[in-house]
Amino acid sequence: MATFHNNKPTKTVTFAEHISTVHEYEYDKTEDEKEKKGNNWQETVDLTCREFNIPISSGGCGGDWSILECKLDQLEEPCWCMIGQLWRQLHPNSKRWEEDSDDSDSDSDSDSDSDSYRDSNN
Repeated sequence: MATFHNNKPTKTVTFAEHISTVHEYEYDKTEDEKEKKGNNWQETVDLTCREFNIPISSGGCGGDWSILECKLDQLEEPCWCMIGQLWRQLHPNSKRWEEDSDDSDSDSDSDSDSDSYRDSNN
């Protein structure tokens, strides 16, 4: 069983089940957080949660997805999870246009593969 010690900003993990030697490892939780969320996760949260519905004249996006995309393009590493959550909130049960175009590309690829298979077997 692992034991977690809550020392900030590092986390110490101890593994001591069925072993005679106990090793303790420390790692920086802020680095782990950046790796999971992306370096610009806070800016992404600000854009998607706070500024998306603020009028453009006040520095927000005015509820316009294309303006949000322009602002997100300026970020080196946005948090894609937050962007996806906003999309799902605005458009429940609908795919992004990139996903629709990906599906049609894969459909046409599979059709051409089956055509070439049929042609080679005739």
